[in-house]
Amino acid sequence: MKSLKRFFSPCENSFLDLALVVRAILGCCYKSKREDEDKIKKEKGIKNCLIRMLNSSNVDVDKLDYIARDTQMSGYDNIVLDTERLLNAVCMVCADDMYYPAFKKSALSVINNVVLAKNLQAKWIINHPVVIYESNILRRAIGETLNSVKLRVNEKEVSGDELIKFIFSSLSLSKEGNKHDRGAFNLLSDVEILSLMKEKMELSSVSEYFSRNERKSPIWKSHEEFEFCLGVTRENREKACEVANFVRPLLSHLNDVEDLGHAKEIGDLLYNEISTNEELEKKEDIIKILDVLKSYKDENGSSVDFNYVLLSAKNKFFTRKIDEKKLYIQFDDTQDGYTTYDKFESNYANDIKPDYQFFYLYSKSKLNAKHFLEYLYSEAHKSVGVRV
Repeated sequence: MKSLKRFFSPCENSFLDLALVVRAILGCCYKSKREDEDKIKKEKGIKNCLIRMLNSSNVDVDKLDYIARDTQMSGYDNIVLDTERLLNAVCMVCADDMYYPAFKKSALSVINNVVLAKNLQAKWIINHPVVIYESNILRRAIGETLNSVKLRVNEKEVSGDELIKFIFSSLSLSKEGNKHDRGAFNLLSDVEILSLMKEKMELSSVSEYFSRNERKSPIWKSHEEFEFCLGVTRENREKACEVANFVRPLLSHLNDVEDLGHAKEIGDLLYNEISTNEELEKKEDIIKILDVLKSYKDENGSSVDFNYVLLSAKNKFFTRKIDEKKLYIQFDDTQDGYTTYDKFESNYANDIKPDYQFFYLYSKSKLNAKHFLEYLYSEAHKSVGVRV
C-alpha cells in the first residue's frame, strides 16, 4: 500500500481520498498502532467503518447489491429490502477498542430480512442443482479441452499446464496479446475459450455442455425433496444420515479427482478404473456403492443406464459471509447500549442445518425420486447391518 501512496493520496483541492476508495474496494482496513494518538485512532476507526460498510463480513453495500442483482437476473422472487430504512439507521459503536458500523434498533426488521434474503439466495440460487451441475460441466469441459488442445508458440508445442499459463496470462488480456501459430489470444474473453471448446466436440463433457439433449437432470431437486422421499422428520434424521454416509466414500473420491482436474462421471469407465486401482482407500466401500447404482431398476422393473453425475451441495445453506458476531445492533446511546446479532434466537442463521453431507445425483433417465431414494436407503441400511 505504501508504494501506491503517490498515486492514491488525496487530490489537491478535492475532498476525495483515493487511498480510502482503494481500501474500500479491497476491504482493507487501517491498522491502529499503540503509539497513535486518540485523534488518529478515531480517524482510522471512522474510515474503517466506511470500508466495512462497503466490503466486509458485515451487512454491506456489496451484499445488498448482490441480492438485488441475483434476484433480478435469476427471476427468483426474493425478499424486498427496505434499504432506505436500513441506511437511515446506520451508526457506529466502539467494541474492544475498535470502531464498527452498527444499526439502530429501528432497522432490526430489515436486518432480519437481509440475513434471510442472503440465506435464501445461497439456498435457491447458488445451491440450485442446475447451477451446481452447470458449474461442474463447464469446469470439466474447459479442463478437458485445455488438456487436449495443442498450439505452437515460438516453434515450440505447448499443451496442458503450459497452455493454461499461456492463455490465462496478463499478456493475453492486452491488445497486443499472446501470439501463437493460429493467431493470438488478445483482450481475452469467453469467446476464445468457447471457440477452443467447439474444436473438441468429440469430448463427452464438451458435447454435453453444448447439447441440451445430452444433459443429465437431478433425481431430486432440493434438500426438502430428498428428506421427504426418505420420510425424514425434524426429530428423526437417521435415514438421511445413513444414505449420506453410505455415499460419502464415492463422493469424497470424486471430489479428490476433481480437485486434481480429472472430474469423473459415474459409469463403466470409472468402475473399471477403481476395480484395478489397488492403492485406493476405501475401495471396497466405493465398489459397493457403484454396484448399488449399477443394479438399480426403476419402478417398472426396467434396468437404468449406468451413467450418473454425483455432486456435493453446500452442506449449510446459510451464508458465512455475514458475521453475526460483528453485526452490531444499538438499542440506546450509552457506551454499552448495543449487542450483536448472533445473540438473538430468531436470527435465521441458526435455522436447522443438515448434520450430513448433502448431495445431488444426476441421471439422463427420468427417475422417480421416491422410488430411487427408498432403494438407496434399503441398500445403505443393509450395508450398515453387514458392517455391524
